[in-house]
Amino acid sequence: MDIIVDKKDLRIEHLELSSYATNSYIIICPQTGNSALIDVPPGARTIVKHLKGTKLQYVLLTHNHIDHIGGLRAFRDRVKAPLAVHQADNQRWLPFPPEILLNDGDVIQVGNVRIEAIYTPGTPPAACVSESGNI
Repeated sequence: MDIIVDKKDLRIEHLELSSYATNSYIIICPQTGNSALIDVPPGARTIVKHLKGTKLQYVLLTHNHIDHIGGLRAFRDRVKAPLAVHQADNQRWLPFPPEILLNDGDVIQVGNVRIEAIYTPGTPPAACVSESGNI
């Protein structure tokens, strides 16, 4: 695990998991302890361990390629949090339907951190983080 942002209003932890070396991110609001998980590659136990001490509010997917969703079912067996995907990526490869469908510009609030949905087909770049704690 790497900490890529560690400020009073935003913490981002990076995990590289599975044989695919897939990136997964934990977004944490240090002021509230609320968190969001971005992508769930195989490695549910490792992810759960790193979420300890936070209150998981959402599981977010950048896209539904197998390397980004391969651990979703095992993770869901351990931790319950609503799954949110962009409506254009809500396809048959998901092991269960998402609870939240996002559109471009929709905002997910994680404690005091705002995460904006921006659809980028294919394999998108890492999330962009502003100094204001917005993603």
